[in-house]
Amino acid sequence: MAEIIGSLRCGLANGSLSLPHLVEDTLHYPNRAVINRLGYILSRNGVDKDVLDALRGRVRRTGYPPYLSRVEAHRDPDWNVMVHYQGTSSHRRTHAGRFAVSPQGYLAGCPPSP
Repeated sequence: MAEIIGSLRCGLANGSLSLPHLVEDTLHYPNRAVINRLGYILSRNGVDKDVLDALRGRVRRTGYPPYLSRVEAHRDPDWNVMVHYQGTSSHRRTHAGRFAVSPQGYLAGCPPSP
């Protein structure tokens, strides 16, 4: 998953990846769990509401939620994905909604391509 997030981060930062094309391709991909995962990642990084709404309308809500992490994962209700929370169970209860991401978010800090 880290490699996928890194590729998204760099592609969007340096302009080699088009967000509208990525969303369009994702909406036509046969595995709908990809919509859940991509929507969650983009939502954590300030992507426009219109882009997120296009994905949110197609989120798979039946069956078991797809995973972003298999370690102490908990369901994110907005995107119906299993996400790893930082810390122990008591930390998780105290800081509900705080996810294990860098302070800059997943998509920050990629150098531009040459």
